[in-house]
Amino acid sequence: MADPIYWPLGKNALGVIKATEDAQPAPTTRHFMWVKDHSGSMHWARRQMAEAMVQHLSEIPDGSYLSLAWFSGAGQYRWYVKGFKIGDDADRKKAAELIRHTEGSWCMTAYSEVIADMQQVIKDLSTLADSHSLVFLTDGYPNDDRGGRAAIFEAIKDVADSLTDVTLVGFGDYYHRALMTEMAKAFGGTLVHADEVQRFGDALAETIKIRTTKRGKTIVTLPPGVSLAFSVSPDGKVIVLDVNEGQVAAPAGQNVYFPTAKKVETTPITVDAESASYALALAQLRSGDTDASLKTLGDLGDVKVVQMLSTAITNAEFGAAEELIEKCVSDKQARFAAGRKPGCLPNPNAPDLMDALDWLIADPDAKFFPYHAEFKYKRIGRGTEVDGDFPKFEPKKDHGVALNTLTWNEKRLNLSVLAKIPGAVKLINKAPSGTQASEVGFADTFPCLIWRNYALVSNGFLNVKVLPARFSYDTFNQLRTAGCIDEACYDPNHVYPVHLDRVPVLSRGKAKKDVSALDYAMSAVQSELLGARLKVLNALRKELDPNDEQSAKTTPYSEEQRAVLEANGIDWNNGSYNPPTKKTDPTDVLQQREFTAKIAGFSSLPTLDKLREKAVKVSAWNGKGKEPKFTAAEEAMCPALEQFTAETDGFTTEQKLAWLTTEIMLAGDKKRTIDAALNLDKYAMLMTGQWFKGYQRGETKVGCVIDGKDFEVAFDTRQVEVKI
Repeated sequence: MADPIYWPLGKNALGVIKATEDAQPAPTTRHFMWVKDHSGSMHWARRQMAEAMVQHLSEIPDGSYLSLAWFSGAGQYRWYVKGFKIGDDADRKKAAELIRHTEGSWCMTAYSEVIADMQQVIKDLSTLADSHSLVFLTDGYPNDDRGGRAAIFEAIKDVADSLTDVTLVGFGDYYHRALMTEMAKAFGGTLVHADEVQRFGDALAETIKIRTTKRGKTIVTLPPGVSLAFSVSPDGKVIVLDVNEGQVAAPAGQNVYFPTAKKVETTPITVDAESASYALALAQLRSGDTDASLKTLGDLGDVKVVQMLSTAITNAEFGAAEELIEKCVSDKQARFAAGRKPGCLPNPNAPDLMDALDWLIADPDAKFFPYHAEFKYKRIGRGTEVDGDFPKFEPKKDHGVALNTLTWNEKRLNLSVLAKIPGAVKLINKAPSGTQASEVGFADTFPCLIWRNYALVSNGFLNVKVLPARFSYDTFNQLRTAGCIDEACYDPNHVYPVHLDRVPVLSRGKAKKDVSALDYAMSAVQSELLGARLKVLNALRKELDPNDEQSAKTTPYSEEQRAVLEANGIDWNNGSYNPPTKKTDPTDVLQQREFTAKIAGFSSLPTLDKLREKAVKVSAWNGKGKEPKFTAAEEAMCPALEQFTAETDGFTTEQKLAWLTTEIMLAGDKKRTIDAALNLDKYAMLMTGQWFKGYQRGETKVGCVIDGKDFEVAFDTRQVEVKI
């Protein structure tokens, strides 16, 4: 083995050793293995994945072999095509039929068994093919693996040396990026991110195009202290090598690169320093050292790449940054797209997803259009279906939904908008008595509405990439400056596709913020106190206003008309289309993060009537028997009732309602401001894996004093399984 050669790279150096050729390169007979996830969360993409595979059959060289497998939960996997020889177009047609008509379990996710069985598949094909390629796609955590993590890596160890090239495809937001990065290193392959099934097809195409030769792997001994090594394949892929006791198994004939602090005075050979820097940055990133990668890129001075990587939190954001860095390794045109500034630092306050949503929430003119062609939505829970024979709701597709109803889930990182959508249904069903719609004065179609909850953010991840919306000129300028809108001219009647995926989910400044447990606890208590106040004030207004829609319900419909509407799934009381539904069977499990802030004594707030009953008992106590006392929640509600009684004494009903309206507005605005700050801190902590400053992650109890009263707040976070 040759001694290392060192190239100066910034303040340090990049070492290189060439792995010795073990034999004269010779053409190979190739064996392609395509393995895809059949868990429930991939069910929607089943046909698209099949078509992506079929599309690239024509690119497989004649004489090659093809093996295909799917996997799902423990014990649920199958090699449904094994060693199928591609000799001509008739063979490709047969392979296409097999791919399109594949059935399989659609349940949980387990990796180890299908990888372990790969060893036998390779052995069976070893007399026919001497080059084995793998493309492996998944969108989830291995939540059903027998033997766990150890079983996965034991299976990889048994096949890694037999594989010429490996591409792992992580699909969507929920795959275990850290685990798959380690798997790619153990395989001696690469991990690519995919937001769309097309990227799976791209990975297949890239693997097919690789020109392989009959080369083995060579053990390369690295200088002492080297912990990171990588190679660059002939097609330009940066492959992180697994360093084990100072050695790596590298493809014969390829260079092995490693960073070092060794000082180099001269350059023994010519090297493209920019390409080397990008390759090193990518290797550092793929080995899990984001800070080192940022340092390399910062020294290089690529402003755009530094900004992208510095704000990356989600799989999609890391995937986009990796893709750009890898492109920069070989494509000079992709470099320095936003300028070159050696030593550049990321903008900690760059606009992010929370900023974009805040601009929309604050804009009274902002509306989004859920039936617009650009709106693509993924459900975040178990599906439902109508239980029975009911008419189909036809929405008014040009209806805009106000965005000021965006609300956070109390425990999870889900941000949703409640949409009220008008439309109509055909009255096809008769009343139980046999009465038809026409017999009670109804037309064939009846106007009604539906309520839909759309999660724009799910578990902290962007669930809607493009939000078709209409908004004010000021909001247009904010979104355009942030890069979310392509159009240059403003039209108040135009529906703009707002590309929420063009901004990071969280800016670096927010992500790095230290959160004080005491400050958070005090704000959480203040929010709860305001919630208690609002419950009293709203209950008082409900009592006083006989026209309140929740206080008195009347209907213009006769008994027979109501029966016809009910038979067609329409709630005659509020005009909503709400037929009975049932949950569909779960097909997969997602890991969701939860955060709770529980205030002692505030498990629930009583009704106003119960509060009054308790107040009577407390005031009437004569010192005998057990003293009745207010709970913390009841005590929090008393000031609002006492204030109303004292300040509205002698008021007319109209004056009391006006007083209540003002106080409700003030308390509501204050609570929304506090809750927005709390949700942002919660979002930042859970997305970055941080916890309160000075505390260990997990259950944390904090005491605080507000207005002379003691409160205890217990914080906790956990992963929960959500069936979908």
